[in-house]
Amino acid sequence: NVSEVFQFADGRWIYARETRTTQGYLAGFRTDVTEFQDAQELLRQIMDSASEALVTFDETGVLLEVNRATCAMFNVPLDEVKGRPITDLFPQNSRTEIAKTWVDHVKNGDPLAPIDLYYTQKDGSIFRGQLVIKELSTPRVKTFIAFITDTSTEHEYESQLEGLVASLEQLSTGIAIFDAKDRLAFLNVGFTRYFCGREIELEKGLPVSAFFDAILANRKVGEFYSDRITKESLLRFYADPEASRELRLGGDSHVLMAGQKLKNGSSV
Repeated sequence: NVSEVFQFADGRWIYARETRTTQGYLAGFRTDVTEFQDAQELLRQIMDSASEALVTFDETGVLLEVNRATCAMFNVPLDEVKGRPITDLFPQNSRTEIAKTWVDHVKNGDPLAPIDLYYTQKDGSIFRGQLVIKELSTPRVKTFIAFITDTSTEHEYESQLEGLVASLEQLSTGIAIFDAKDRLAFLNVGFTRYFCGREIELEKGLPVSAFFDAILANRKVGEFYSDRITKESLLRFYADPEASRELRLGGDSHVLMAGQKLKNGSSV
């Protein structure tokens, strides 16, 4: 009861298996698996060329292939992880969830939901990532492929962005930011207070034309003494904010409206 895969001099790969029959005879089975081996080698080359961490493993959780990006991301040599359980790659606090995710899929066909990772590597650096597991359709054995994405930079950016947004919310200056496609990306309370006299909520992604419609529709009657404040004049100013504009509100109140086009196509 032994089996082995070996290669002939002509390049063919053969899967050989020998077993004893109940009558005591020795039965030998030989199968040409060259196509399968070539596919495996192609998969290995594709995985190694990817910048994303990729691993394949069987339904028992044993790692079959691990690409170079995985070793670099987890700071471990290939010979330490190949052939070991996939859970050995991950922190203790994530292993149970990871194992349960694919075991439930194997047994019950449950969907494989993404898993967030957060732990300290061997060198002390913090790693944040997301694990996505997909099932590969192979005729011989049930195989899984895992994609591991490093989200540390993304989380750091989100944290900085949250701090920036919090700061902008505290400013008395009214600020509206539009993306390169002229859709509302950010609006602080000060902006609607100046134009509308109160706080109003507008949905992100609103086109600039619809944005000015909403602003003008919510302003108080007679709030602007200048009869030039129309949607058309606001759109002209938005398209080419060369100079600031002074708006006279009720009583002795005046505000200054200024705009700027940014290099990435956004507008403030």
